[in-house]
Amino acid sequence: MNDNAFSCQTTCPYCGVGCGVRVTGADAQSLQVEGDSSHPANLGRLCSKGS
Repeated sequence: MNDNAFSCQTTCPYCGVGCGVRVTGADAQSLQVEGDSSHPANLGRLCSKGS
């Protein structure tokens, strides 16, 4: 990754479960969204709404 790379842990807003989501990217044009494996609600998995 370059100097502008970032990683952020957040919560999926699409339902009431509150699954953990990890967002990483090199810039605002290139993002990767994946389930947060350390979050107890979803254990790294995402439904079709969250992905």
